[in-house]
Amino acid sequence: MTQTLRLAVGGMEVGLAHLPREKEDVPLLLRLPREERSGVTSLTDLQVMGSAGRLIPLREVVRPQEGVQAHNIYRKNMKRVVYVTGDMAGAEESPVYAILKLNRNLASLRIPEGYAVEPYSARQPFFTDKLAMKWDGEWHITYEVFRDLGLAFAAVLI
Repeated sequence: MTQTLRLAVGGMEVGLAHLPREKEDVPLLLRLPREERSGVTSLTDLQVMGSAGRLIPLREVVRPQEGVQAHNIYRKNMKRVVYVTGDMAGAEESPVYAILKLNRNLASLRIPEGYAVEPYSARQPFFTDKLAMKWDGEWHITYEVFRDLGLAFAAVLI
């Protein structure tokens, strides 16, 4: 029953198409058309294999309920975090420009409690009583490499 529903909604890769103009093989995905997988009514009309070996509508074995799913709580170094991810594309593809612009916008942003969101690049915020912004991932590595190379270059010049 769950496999039928998973196949109908999420689809299943059933093979590969070898197209002459494509560099890579194109996966063939089997699933219901969007209008047939977008509503509870159409999904409960799906036929699934019953215990007696005959097909029965899904609505005879399930009772859909609407609700809100509890959200995940993410942590890093035992502190609560919210991850926001993004990629750069367009005229400015370097994340440096976007981060500098976002830092300027963060500096002008005022939290209702009356303080500004402080951005961090190389270290974590020590306290968690205020909102803070930690640039991480690829930017964190880039920041540390350029910082360390800059210090090494300065030492060589001296």
